[in-house]
Amino acid sequence: MLSNLFFSLLKINAMATIVAVIVLALKYVLKKCGASRKLLFSLWIIIALRFVCPNFIESNFSLFNIFDNQISEEDQIIINNNHANITTTFIPTDIDFNTDNAITDNTVVNTETKDIQTIIPSESIVKEQSNKLEITEILMIVWIAGSSGMILYALISYLKLKKTVMFAVKGDGNYYETDMISTPCVLGIIRPKIYLTLNLTEKEKKYILTHENTHIKRKDYFTKLIAYIILTIHWVNPISWFLFKMFVNDMEMLCDEESLKKLGKENKVGYMESLVNLASKNRKNILPCPIAFSENNTEKRVKNMIKYKKSGIIISFIALVVCIIVAAICLTNKNKHEIQILQKIYIVIIMLCW
Repeated sequence: MLSNLFFSLLKINAMATIVAVIVLALKYVLKKCGASRKLLFSLWIIIALRFVCPNFIESNFSLFNIFDNQISEEDQIIINNNHANITTTFIPTDIDFNTDNAITDNTVVNTETKDIQTIIPSESIVKEQSNKLEITEILMIVWIAGSSGMILYALISYLKLKKTVMFAVKGDGNYYETDMISTPCVLGIIRPKIYLTLNLTEKEKKYILTHENTHIKRKDYFTKLIAYIILTIHWVNPISWFLFKMFVNDMEMLCDEESLKKLGKENKVGYMESLVNLASKNRKNILPCPIAFSENNTEKRVKNMIKYKKSGIIISFIALVVCIIVAAICLTNKNKHEIQILQKIYIVIIMLCW
């Protein structure tokens, strides 16, 4: 059971990693061409689906058709027979058979010679398979333990942060103020609330509240939770951590752009200044809770807003078509069965990354 789960996760990881590399390369090219941040952000759906769902419709256009190394069933039978010992036992001639050959479990009966051929795996093969099962089961237990530890850490840090802001004072809108946190944040899943630090100017409050309310309107608090759950499942893959970090950064940058649309171009400079001032006041502005939102990665966000400009209609249309084609290629499976080479590729990637 655990061994099957282990190899299933290996397969999903391998396929998702390949898709992630292709999608990130596409994001980079489209970004240089001027595609909108919203369209680029939607490409994360392709990566997420590959990490959570192994079964998709089969297609001749699937990316995974290039991995065509499947061993045929006939070849597999020959291989299995070469690794087995065959013993012959006499069977009485008075037994009547309706077929030329009868097969029961590992026994092959030839009705012409009335012999029974029993296929018995050699001791070395059985021992080797047993050792492989033990190793994979141990690795799967470690995998599950790591996932459980990450979930437990997120839960404890969430409750701890919730306790920290317990006595925050409610402001005029959907926000609370407290001196117990070092950076503004959004906390909560069902009814998320905004928590601000003290000593903020009215303009800073305006910009921060616009940004955080955009997060709430877009349901980013829920999306980030889903992304973290996927990370807890695939934590053993170092690329998953890199993807999670990039995903959160893209989410923040998209939220900045959406906030600037609401505030208007005249507030662009003030918005960036508020981010810089907030970062300078709070050097340690990263919350320990992985599922809460906080103001961080200021430098990249400011650079993104400086370069930000509205995407053209033609560029947006071409980028949309390209994204649909890539989704069709990456979210379909090959026409054949298992892709064994992907497991080997994945193991090599993991070894190189670690």
